[in-house]
Amino acid sequence: PLDKGFLLKHIEIVRLIEDLYERNNPMDRQLKNAAIQGDVEFLEQAVTPKKPPEYFKSRCVPCPTGEDKNGGNIFHLAAYNGRVEFFKAAMDILLLSQLDLDMLLWQSPDYGDNNGDSVLEIAEEDDSCRDIVDLIEGIYKRRNTMDEKLKQAAIKGDVEFLREAVASDKPTEYFQSLYCVPDPRKDEQVGNIFHLAVWNKRGEFLREAMEKLSQAGVDVHLLLCQQDHPKWKRNPLHVASDKGYNKIVKVILDYYEKSLSAPDNSSPPPPSSTSSAQSTNAMDHRSVKPWLAKDVGGYAPFHNVMLSCREECVLKLLSIDSSLFSRMDDCAEDEAYTTLFVVALYRGFSKVISKFWESDPNWHTFDKRVLACALGFAPNCSGNS
Repeated sequence: PLDKGFLLKHIEIVRLIEDLYERNNPMDRQLKNAAIQGDVEFLEQAVTPKKPPEYFKSRCVPCPTGEDKNGGNIFHLAAYNGRVEFFKAAMDILLLSQLDLDMLLWQSPDYGDNNGDSVLEIAEEDDSCRDIVDLIEGIYKRRNTMDEKLKQAAIKGDVEFLREAVASDKPTEYFQSLYCVPDPRKDEQVGNIFHLAVWNKRGEFLREAMEKLSQAGVDVHLLLCQQDHPKWKRNPLHVASDKGYNKIVKVILDYYEKSLSAPDNSSPPPPSSTSSAQSTNAMDHRSVKPWLAKDVGGYAPFHNVMLSCREECVLKLLSIDSSLFSRMDDCAEDEAYTTLFVVALYRGFSKVISKFWESDPNWHTFDKRVLACALGFAPNCSGNS
C-alpha cells in the first residue's frame, strides 16, 4: 500500500494506477463486490445466464491505492470478510467439480505465491467464520475412505496384513482409498497406502504391495499417480524423491523398469512417452508419467531426484525415460539459470553428464548464461565429462 501523503498529493497518478488495476484485474468488479459484501442475490443472478466457469474461478488483485487489502478468489474474499452465507451459497449454487473446488479452496490468494494462506487458514482466523471452517473440514473428512487397519499396515509395513487383505478378495476401491485430513499442516502424512509407506520408508511393504496388487488386477500405476492432498498435489514419488529416500525411489523405479521389460499383458503398461507432465486425480492417469507430474510448487519428481537423490537413482530414471535428456535445461529452482544440467554438474554426477552428451541433445542451444553457470561447477565432475 502506498503512503497516504503520496496518495493525497498525487491524485492523478493514483487514478491512473487504479484504472490500470481495474482494466487488468481478472475478476469482474461486480463479482468481487458481491463476495466482499456477501451479496447472494447477485451470485444467483450471475449463475442464471450461465457465466463460464472461468468467471467464478477468477482471482482479484487488490490495488495498492485502494481500501481493499485482500485479494484472491470469491472464497478467499468471503472468508476475509466473514460472509458465511455467501460462502455457503457459492458452494451450493456453482456445482463445482472436485478438481475446481480443490483449486479454489487451496490456491494462494496472491498470484505467483504458492505459500499464501488457503481459504481454511483465513477462515480459522475469524471466529465468525466457524461455519466456513466446519464446511471445509466436512468436505475432506468425507474423503477419508481408508480403513484404519489398512492405514496402520502401510505405516508400520505390515506385509502379512497386506497379503491377507489381497487374498480375501477385497474390492479394488479398498486398496485405492485415501487417508485424507481437512488440514494437512497438522498431519502431512496423507494419501494412499503408497504415500503412507513412502513416508515411513517401508520399502518391503511398497514392493510387496505393487507386486501383489498388480497380480490382483488393481491399477498400481493409478496409485503411483494419485495425489496426496490438494494443498500439496504430490504423488508417492514426489514424497520419496523430495525426502531423498533413495531406496524407496529405487523400489518405485524398479516397478516401471520391470513393466518396460515384461511380456505383453504380464504387467501394467508403462506410461506413454507422449504423456503430459501434469498429474491430477481427475485426469486419465494412463498417459501420465509420475516423475513428470508437478506438485503445487511446480516441482516434478524428476527435479527432486536430481536435487536430493544419489546419482544411481538419476541414471535409473534416465534409463527408463530417455526423453528426460531433452529436459536437462529445465530450471530446478527459482533461479533462472539453475537448470538440471547445472545441478548435475554441481553434484558431481559425471555419469549423468556423460550420458547427456551421448544422447546428443541440442545442448549448444542452451542460454549462454546457463553454460557460463555450468562452467563454474564443471570441476566437480571427473573424467571425460
